[in-house]
Amino acid sequence: MANTAAIGMSLPIQRGNNGYFEQTFDIRTQVRSNLTNLILTRKGERPMLPEFGCNIHQILFQPIDDNNQSEIRAAIEASVSTWMPYLMIDDVQVITNTEYNRLRVTIAYSILSNVRITDVITLSF
Repeated sequence: MANTAAIGMSLPIQRGNNGYFEQTFDIRTQVRSNLTNLILTRKGERPMLPEFGCNIHQILFQPIDDNNQSEIRAAIEASVSTWMPYLMIDDVQVITNTEYNRLRVTIAYSILSNVRITDVITLSF
């Protein structure tokens, strides 16, 4: 039986079929949107909530070296433990492309609940 009650908005924000914004109807999709929002928000960017966000952007503009992966993982884990304590970060992989100055961050996580739900998101910078 499909859930007919919306539980949140999906990201990226776009026009939905049943209202102004596209809505989510399951926990996995909403957590994915929330985690993406948390990581892509810079600390200080959100009015009235200046500590919300992740320091990953500060790391991205440093020279690429062997410490980047551990620094990125630490920044993600710190933000998730503060703002989304119902998640456990299982793995963070950082793939660098120095020729084009690009990073791809893949985050595997678990939703800690009665039924353990796992998912993966990939963000490109």
